This record gives sequence, structure tokens and C-alpha cells, in this order.
Amino acid sequence: MATPHVAGAIALLLSATNIKAEVDETERAFVIQDLMTGSSEELGESGQNHRFGFGRIDILRALGFARELGY
Repeated sequence: MATPHVAGAIALLLSATNIKAEVDETERAFVIQDLMTGSSEELGESGQNHRFGFGRIDILRALGFARELGY
């Protein structure tokens, strides 16, 4: 069930920011990935691991980071 949650979080991120308009389409996926992984809550060891991946999505923190970056 992780895929629908991530897809929904990305949809929220794109609808609440200007990423689609301001970021070139070739770089958009990298910006979204950086925002999502940078804002996730660590549940296990630092970074990606086999049990928790990158951690739990925190879409509000991702939106805050996007706003700080001017999106």
C-alpha cells in the first residue's frame, strides 16, 4: 500500500505548489524526490534501509520545505 500513499502525497505536493510551472520537466522528478526523501520521518537507522525504506512520508514538512525554497 505504499505506492498509492506516495502517489497521493506527490499529487498534493504538485497541487499546493508551483513546481509544475517553475521547474523544468526534466528536473521535476528530482525536485519532488528530494522534497519527499528530505522530509520523511526516520523510523530506523539513518538513511534508507531494508525494513523502513526512507521512513514515513511527512507531506506537511515537504510542503514547508517547498515553500521555503520558493515553490
